[in-house]
Order: sequence, then structure tokens, then C-alpha cells
Amino acid sequence: MARSRLTRWPGWFRAAADGPAAAPLTAALAALVLAVGAAWFSGIPVPRVHDEFSYLLAADTFAHGRLTNPTHPCWKHFDTMHVLQRPTYQSMYPPAQGLILALGQRLGHPVIGVWMSVAAMAAAFCWMLRGWLPGRWAWLGALLAVAQIVALGREYDHGVIGYWSQSYWGGAVAATGGALVYGALPRLQRRRLARDGILFGLGLAVLAASRPYEGLVAALPACALLGLDLARGRLSWRPAIPMLATASLLAAALGYYNHRVTGNALKLPFTEHHEQYCTFPVFLWQHPGPEPGWTHPVLEEFHNGWELNLYTRHFPWPGLANQTGLKLLRLWAFFIGPLLTLPLLLALGPGKGRRLAQATCGLVLAACLLCVRVSPHYYAPAAALLFLLVAAGLRRLHHLSLRGRPVGAALALAVIAAAWVRAATALPLPDRGNTSVSRYMRYRADLERELRDSGGSHLVVVRYGPRHSVQNEWVYNAADVDAAPVVWARSLNETDDEALRQYFRDRRAWRLNVDEDSGRPVRTLW
Repeated sequence: MARSRLTRWPGWFRAAADGPAAAPLTAALAALVLAVGAAWFSGIPVPRVHDEFSYLLAADTFAHGRLTNPTHPCWKHFDTMHVLQRPTYQSMYPPAQGLILALGQRLGHPVIGVWMSVAAMAAAFCWMLRGWLPGRWAWLGALLAVAQIVALGREYDHGVIGYWSQSYWGGAVAATGGALVYGALPRLQRRRLARDGILFGLGLAVLAASRPYEGLVAALPACALLGLDLARGRLSWRPAIPMLATASLLAAALGYYNHRVTGNALKLPFTEHHEQYCTFPVFLWQHPGPEPGWTHPVLEEFHNGWELNLYTRHFPWPGLANQTGLKLLRLWAFFIGPLLTLPLLLALGPGKGRRLAQATCGLVLAACLLCVRVSPHYYAPAAALLFLLVAAGLRRLHHLSLRGRPVGAALALAVIAAAWVRAATALPLPDRGNTSVSRYMRYRADLERELRDSGGSHLVVVRYGPRHSVQNEWVYNAADVDAAPVVWARSLNETDDEALRQYFRDRRAWRLNVDEDSGRPVRTLW
């Protein structure tokens, strides 16, 4: 019978799923195999969008032992999306993703950090789920998360399948932080060990250093429950003190990082960048800001055109309903999809940990929907709780019967098998599109590789034509601009361009004319 096939676990399954160390390790190994396997079939991921280049700048900075970089004398030529040039030269994003990419860079390539992050996420998910569910169902829940997120999760704007494992955008780091918080919570309530307090504090710090806004919302219910336990005497100060010490120490480190980048420990690089460049509001209740003045027309077109249009689409009311529906559809398609919808629905209602998971997932969802733009990695702090619900629903599905027949067990087995069949078949196809973004990013990577292989140092001055898309940006640079083999710069005007040429007079200089992004640009020697 189908029920017996799932309840009479084979020996190898019990060894992998029930072991407190073996289960997280096998989940991490599964995530690593899928992530590396996709790159094996289709090549090392190439950065394609503004965010990825910004995170890679942070990684290059950290990999060279610096928290930030001084402003370059020719910074206006290097001014670009999602990057601060003043008061220092650094990514606008929180440092956690850059740190894991920097670790990968020191090991050989930033993508190694991406793969390590998804493996750590899978292990953390499994450990977290074991705090709420029997070991075997926790292991299955973690494997479903691996199959859905690592192999299938797709960023629909750019056609990247498995974009948490096949791009440099991130998501896994914040998801790991959420898993640490909600994995430590039930253990603190039961065992009250100092180790669990440290892991809870570490999870809070990871959330603050990756997705501060959504991470704060995700952590509030857990912090409130522990606060109530402390007030009622159910939780001693033995685990609370290391928890607070860990969180405070890492919060101080984050404040120091902010001080080095922006000059103010309480001012995030994101806030500094938004004040310098953006007119669009972050939240729907806000209004557009004044135009700050941009160094190049393409920056104005991006910030005052494309970004602002994301806000104006929400108004009046029909637009708000339409955009909210699209955001919900995007999150559902990434995390759940048709295959996991039934287990998720079956988990709704009372149950161990389910009410807390439902409330927290709902809070984070509401927080995301209040933002002008939503991508799946925004929701990452609540991802582990979402798969707690999926695993609990799958367990409930397994016990359903119809006229004494174990149809639920057969359906549960079908869900698990289908998830992994889809994951395996997605391996050769992390990029199925032939969009202008797909072609542009390969042109840029090919040109940079060609110049590096030709030897010497190069300066590439980019001019854009009227058919160029602001989504396909060429001007991104390494942390140490002057030491980079290839420097990318914007053409501003003849006077400033000549001054740039004189500054880099020891380099071979090129002019690159980019018009229609679907075709190769025209390169000429300057």
C-alpha cells in the first residue's frame, strides 16, 4: 500500500533523515549538488543586473580587507546604479551578501560563496524544521525547499531559473538568518541552553545585515514570545545574556560599518544612496522626492523614469489592485507554485508552530506588499517558516484517507517525487531566455575577458545610443579602480573625457558605442 511505502522508512532513509547531524548535512549536500550541477551544464553565472554588480563590488572590497573605498578623483565617469561614489565608494546594500561573496572570491570565485550560502540555507532549514516537526518530516521539508528554491525559483524579470543559486543577488543568507531565529526559538523554550541563545542572536544579526526591514518584521513575533517568557519567569537569563551579547556585538559591528561607509553609524548605505539618487518612494504611502541632479542622462532615465514608473503604476486604485496581485503571483510562483499549493493549504489552521508561522508569514507578506517593488529575496526572512507550513501540510496530507484507502500517502509521495523530477530536469536550463539582457551580459563578459587576455591595462569609455536600455548597464568597476586591468567609464563631454584620458594615460583607451543591446557594440581605439 502507498501508506506503508511512506511509513515503513528504509534503513538508508532513517539514517539520513533522523540523525541530528546527518539530516542537515544531506540537505546541504543536495542543495550544493543542484547549484553546482546547474553551473556544470550551463557555465558559471555571469552578472546581468545592477544589483549583482553592486554586490560584487562589496565582495571585492571585503576580499581585499577593506570595509569601503575612497572616492575616485574621476568618480563622475564611474557613477552607476546602486553604487555609492560619495562619501565613499561602496555598494548601497547591507554587507551580508557581499561578505559571503567575498569568501567565495578568496576561495577562487564569488559564485563559490553563492553555492555555500544555499548549502548553509538548506542545513539551517532542516535544523529549524526539526525544532517543530519530527525529524523525517523536517528533512523532507528541507529537501522540498531545496528543490523549489535552489533549482526552480525564478526571477521572472530576467529569466534566471534558480536565481538564488545562479546569480549574485542573494536570498539564501537572509533565509538562513530567519531559520536560525525560528530554529532557536522552540529550543530556547524547551532546553534554555546558552548555545541556542547565541544562535538566536546570530540569526537576528544576519537578518539585520541582509534584509533589515523585512528581517525586523520577521523577528518581531519571536522576540515578543521570548520577552513574554522572560517576564513570566519561563526563560532564565542564562540563555538570554549570550543571546543579547551576540546580537549587541554584531549590531555594533554593523554600526561601525555604516560609519565607515556613510560617516554615520545610524545611517544605512541604502539610505545615503536613496537621498543622493532616487525620487521614487520606497513605500506606497510616501510621495516622490525632489530631483537630486544626476551626473549622466542614463542615471536620470533609470531613477526618475524606470524606478519612478514602478511607483506610479500603483495609482489610482485599479493600478494598486493589479500591482498587488502581480506581487502575490510572483512570490507564489517562486516559493510555492502549483505543486506545493495543496500542502500549504492543508497546513492552515491550528497546530504546533503553525499559528506562529502563519502569523509571521502574513506579517512579512504585508510588509513586502507595502513596498513599491517586491522580489522573492525580499521575503527570504520568512522562507523557512513558509516551508514549515509546507512540511506540516505534507505530513497532514500523508495521513488523509478516502474510504479506508491511503490516497493521502500516494499524493504525498507524488508531490515529493514530482518536486525532484522537476528540479533535476531544470539543471541544464538556468537561463532559457534569449532576451537583450541575456545577450548584453555575455557581450560585456566576453569583451572584458578579451581585454584581460590581451595583456596590459585598458580604459573603455562607453557612449550610449537612443535604443540602449537602462537595464543593460556596462559601467561597473572593481573596488580598486586604478589597479583593475579593465576600467569602465561613461563618456560625459569632450573636456571631461580628455581629462579622464590624461588621468589614465598609461592605459590603452577604447571607445565603445552601445546602441541596440541585442547587437554587439562597436569598439574603436581612442
